[in-house]
Amino acid sequence: MTSTRVLWDHWSMPRPAPTDEELRVSTVYRRLVAAGGGARYAELVRRPHDRAVLSHLVRRGLALKVGHGTYALPAAQPDLVVAARFDAHVDCVSALRLQDVTVLDPRPAPTCSFRVAATTPDGLDASCAG
Repeated sequence: MTSTRVLWDHWSMPRPAPTDEELRVSTVYRRLVAAGGGARYAELVRRPHDRAVLSHLVRRGLALKVGHGTYALPAAQPDLVVAARFDAHVDCVSALRLQDVTVLDPRPAPTCSFRVAATTPDGLDASCAG
C-alpha cells in the first residue's frame, strides 16, 4: 500500500520576516544609501525579491515612502528627497551646499512683510525683514 503522507515542504512554510540587521545589509538598502538617501522605485527594485525587501524596509521604518514611487532614508537631506520625488538631479550650487561648501549666492536674501489684524501689546504692527 502506498503512503499518502505528504513530506514537509520548506517552500510552503511561511518564512520569518527579516531582521533589521538583515535589511540594512540588503542590496535595496545599500542602493538607497548610495543614492544619497532618496531614490525612485525603479532605482531600488531590479529583481522580484527586491520588492518584498523594500516593503519590509518601509514597514520597519528603515525607509520612508515620501511620494508615489519615491523612497528615502529617515535621515536624508530634504533637498535630496525632493529631487528624488520629482525625478530630478541635485547639481551645482545645491550639491555644494549639501557637501557643506560655502557658496556665495548672488540672489538677495528673502524678505517678508506682513500685517497682523491685532497689534502687539505695545500698539505696534508686526513685520519682519531680512
